[in-house]
Amino acid sequence: MLAPRSILNAADNSGAKKLVVIGIGKGTGKRFANVGDIVTCAVRGAIPNSQVKDHEIVKALIVRTKKEVGRKDGSYVRFSDNAAVVIDNNNLPRATRVFGCYVSVRSRLYRENSVSHTGRNLGDASGKRAPKGEKRQARRVY
Repeated sequence: MLAPRSILNAADNSGAKKLVVIGIGKGTGKRFANVGDIVTCAVRGAIPNSQVKDHEIVKALIVRTKKEVGRKDGSYVRFSDNAAVVIDNNNLPRATRVFGCYVSVRSRLYRENSVSHTGRNLGDASGKRAPKGEKRQARRVY
């Protein structure tokens, strides 16, 4: 569960180091965000000459939280940090790689084969694991 002013790590290679949550949803009145939610963030610290700039306002998809995520089979998934992936207005990632472990929220994020994964996919929140070859796929160039 993330509230406004929560600090997130960037789980991709967009160039952002930290993200600060400044908005949750669009006029939904939600107070907290969880894994799979799209939030508005401000970039705090960015690598020079990267895709995102320091203090830029971006949309991000939450992929890891310290608060455990319950699955339908009764198990829980908990991570050691809060992390998000920077996305554009079409809900596609601005970066080309996703780092670290994450709960699969790809249906909210982007279509197949649009980003490569270097981390471990722990399946979706329903407890299903991702197919075997889905972890490391190269980005398609159109």
